[in-house]
Amino acid sequence: MNNRILFAAAFLSLASAAGAESVVIDDRQFHSAAVSQQSSDIAAIRDMSSSDDLVAEMARIDAAFASDVAVRDHLLQISLESLAGLQPTDNARRAVAAMQSRAVSTYIRMHEEHPSIVVPLYDLAASARVTTRAWRIADAEKIVEQRFAAGQWSADGVT
Repeated sequence: MNNRILFAAAFLSLASAAGAESVVIDDRQFHSAAVSQQSSDIAAIRDMSSSDDLVAEMARIDAAFASDVAVRDHLLQISLESLAGLQPTDNARRAVAAMQSRAVSTYIRMHEEHPSIVVPLYDLAASARVTTRAWRIADAEKIVEQRFAAGQWSADGVT
């Protein structure tokens, strides 16, 4: 048995022992027509600035790609990154909060160029926390702008 297979098997055993779901994937699956179309759909929804539509699309992705967790998580990662730049709605905030409790799944990718290297891929809970943080920063910036506009603050800190 060649060393990269042994290494991957050992890594999978360690990840499984830690309770993580582990999958050896081929990154070519991220370049399929279905994934490319779905990525385009996510971008189109983002460009319409519709948080609620993007949340609905994330629910559809979660169900449609349930049998291919690596692709599902790839698309959900893109969606969370897109949500971070949009105006959050209550529905979007609830959906992202729910993602924060998602169990971390460990995926490894073996690159043809570096077959002995395996790496973890997506942590949707962490991505959801980053999205929430981006929204909190945007909320704080709006409060500052409103207070400056209302004359409650001045540039030198004196009102």
